[in-house]
Amino acid sequence: MAASNHREDSAETELVEQQSIAHFIPHLNNASLTSSQADAKALEEAVGVDLRAVPEEHSGKCVMISWILFSSVSFAFMLIASLPVPWLKDGQGRKWTVWRDVNGTLWSKIECDHKRQLFQAMEAFTIVGCLLSLGSLVAGALQMMGRGHLGVMMLFGFLAVMVELADWALIVNQYHKHNCAGDVVYAAGINRLDAGFGLVLISFILMFFGILTLARWMNETLSLSELHRTKYHSSALMSSFISGCVLMIATVGTTQSMWVHYDRKTSLKITYWGVEIYHRKEGLSENWPLSSYHCPPFTFYMRSGAVFSIISDVFLFFTFLFSVAAVYNRQCKWVTVGLGVVSWILLLVCWAITIAARYKTFCPSGVVPPAIAIYGAPLDTVEQRVNFKGFVITDGLGMIISAWCITTANLIYLVLKG
Repeated sequence: MAASNHREDSAETELVEQQSIAHFIPHLNNASLTSSQADAKALEEAVGVDLRAVPEEHSGKCVMISWILFSSVSFAFMLIASLPVPWLKDGQGRKWTVWRDVNGTLWSKIECDHKRQLFQAMEAFTIVGCLLSLGSLVAGALQMMGRGHLGVMMLFGFLAVMVELADWALIVNQYHKHNCAGDVVYAAGINRLDAGFGLVLISFILMFFGILTLARWMNETLSLSELHRTKYHSSALMSSFISGCVLMIATVGTTQSMWVHYDRKTSLKITYWGVEIYHRKEGLSENWPLSSYHCPPFTFYMRSGAVFSIISDVFLFFTFLFSVAAVYNRQCKWVTVGLGVVSWILLLVCWAITIAARYKTFCPSGVVPPAIAIYGAPLDTVEQRVNFKGFVITDGLGMIISAWCITTANLIYLVLKG
């Protein structure tokens, strides 16, 4: 009887132990999940990352405050530069502004086409740069309040840098150029570049450092773990930086010399827009239109190259916009790839036309320039035989080809990694 009771007690004890073990089995099973299963579970439970919010880290707030400071100073300086402040000034106190020449004549009423167009371009770039700096300031303020977007900040900043760079580059170019018949180059008759130039240059430097600071912070702070890849794509961010650089390279290349010839006294530079003859000893430049060769086929070739270059710049701009959007929305990746392919084709056609123009002889029945003339220079009289044998490809065409090569690599990277 005692033995029977003992067996029943043992059975009950064993049953209780089994129930206790069974009670803890789910927890043991959870503990035995593989790391990939645990990551998948965490991914399902993870809270989404809101990139519109300002990070709690002190460094993030410092970056935003610095951005607002840089943007506000840049906006103030560009606004002042757009007022009638001197951009050029000589020792006698005579002033040139972005709106009027030394005699107070509006640049729109100046007869010299080249000079009028340069200063009107500076007027436009100054106004647009002022608006972009203001947009950058507003975007930074909204970001601090948790209502902005890092992509919008980066876009405004990048565009402000490009516009302000073009603005001060134009005034430096104008300072050293002999543009029109009877003109004296500014460097020969004016003591210095003045306040307007300095304001634009400082604005550019501030926004450039702001972009570098923001990009570095984004790369370090927002390089999120695998759990948040669905919210943020670091490889797409890298592609957007590359797209921005390509846009800048291609745009600047469009304005530069395609090929050049050097002799003992002069440098003859051919651009999409005209011919520049630079007299090195005197430090003077004179500019001639492409039509001064009186050779329509050559003008057509160069204008065609310019058109394809400009259209490719437009598509590169939209490629950059959608590459920024692809950082946050994966669906924009393929739109970016499509725009990038169109840009790639246009750049290819552009530099192919330009290289063909370099090695082609135009208007073979035209007048051959005399030996005493500057080699390759336009005669501006009758139809002229145009041949650029002995010219070397230079920075403008080199930048366009470089932009095409980088675009190729960027598209491959975006397709495989983006």
